[in-house]
Amino acid sequence: MPQQPRRFQADSLDDAYDQVRTALGDEAVILATRRATAPSLYGRPPRTFVEVLAHVPEASNVPSPVLRSGNAPAGATAILEGDEPDLAPPFENPLAGSGDVSPELMARVTDTPQPLPPPPAARVPAEPPEPAAPTAQPMPADPTEDIASDLAEAAATHGRQRDEFEQLLGEIGEMRGMVEQLAVERINGRIDESPAPLRWLRNRLREQGLKNTLAATILDQAADAHVSSANADSLRRTVERQLAMMLPPAVHLDLAKRPAFVALVGPAGAGKTTFAMKMALEIERAYSLRVIVAGTDVERAGAPQQFTAVGAAAGVQTRLCYTPGELRALIAEDIADVVLVDTPGHDGLRRDRMTELQTFIHASRSRDVLLVLPATMKTADLEALARAYEPVDPLGVVLTRCDNTSSLGEPFSALVSSRLGLAYTTHLDAVSDAPRPGDNLALTRAIMTGDWDEQLAARGRAA
Repeated sequence: MPQQPRRFQADSLDDAYDQVRTALGDEAVILATRRATAPSLYGRPPRTFVEVLAHVPEASNVPSPVLRSGNAPAGATAILEGDEPDLAPPFENPLAGSGDVSPELMARVTDTPQPLPPPPAARVPAEPPEPAAPTAQPMPADPTEDIASDLAEAAATHGRQRDEFEQLLGEIGEMRGMVEQLAVERINGRIDESPAPLRWLRNRLREQGLKNTLAATILDQAADAHVSSANADSLRRTVERQLAMMLPPAVHLDLAKRPAFVALVGPAGAGKTTFAMKMALEIERAYSLRVIVAGTDVERAGAPQQFTAVGAAAGVQTRLCYTPGELRALIAEDIADVVLVDTPGHDGLRRDRMTELQTFIHASRSRDVLLVLPATMKTADLEALARAYEPVDPLGVVLTRCDNTSSLGEPFSALVSSRLGLAYTTHLDAVSDAPRPGDNLALTRAIMTGDWDEQLAARGRAA
């Protein structure tokens, strides 16, 4: 089968000829040469190159050499029989020196004489021939078209895979919802036949906004507990402990580092500034440490003036930091044992805002991040904020305005789903009211009774 011509591209004609010799050997024949320019791609300059079209002619008309002797020294050149040996090209005998000559080769050469090949002068010329007319040469494939085609195909494949993955996730979510719904219905049917205290607990958890799946799980465990379902107090305490065990462990700050660096992040209006002032006063009172609150919310109209005024009224040392460099300089001054950073509030969905937030947070190598969330928000909103702030790796959650809601089951469900521990809670807007350390049992008792256990809160403050 004849060999198809091959195209070779190089920066110069000599380089193209070298490629031809390397790939096809000295018997290659140049069919055409031309200069071409590849268009630019993604802002890169266009590339000018030389293209050579070459091939190796068929070897069917090339005669095979006839050996004079079957025993030649190693590396010997075979000599053709006949009166004109000088017309035959050199031929290297692969069996020279071995003492053997293939009988089949000898019979084929002797019985089927063939014409000699053309002289070597007809092979690769020293100078390139005149280029063929453009109309006679097929245009080479544009490499940029291949790249663009590959990119388009890859993008289409990625889009199909993403759509299939999203569809699969949706189907799994629907199946999970159906299974959970069946489980809830089964447990509710069981509770309907239980004593009145257990039915009261179910209604209480529903009123508190607890997720149906969480409430059903707790009630199922309570029904199986070795506690009389008719004993309301014992049953309530059992459910309180089971709810507390569902929460991640409470979070406590390590203020032994010098300086301790605590960044407060969260949505606008969550109460980060007020909590920062509360924390500064409580740390100074309880640990006698030097505390400074750094404000980085400097672009919102009136925010720097408000921040400075609140700090002055509370008697807390404050500093405005317009850039991450200023925050690093503040840490290097060694004028505080604890640096609390009050950051701008946003929903965490804008990439530029999150990038700016991360640059401020990374001003210190050793840092803790607390996600400040209002307890008045719905479960779905709290869960969305927890997911949005995952890139800054929050240590725990601060629940503010706990006294402004009667549905603490909403933040409880968000803490369980986000797997973030409770760090602090705030209950009054007054800066003088100290934040309470996170206490899972105090939160679950508030869910069951509607009031925060003051004894637990006092014990937490003393700790």
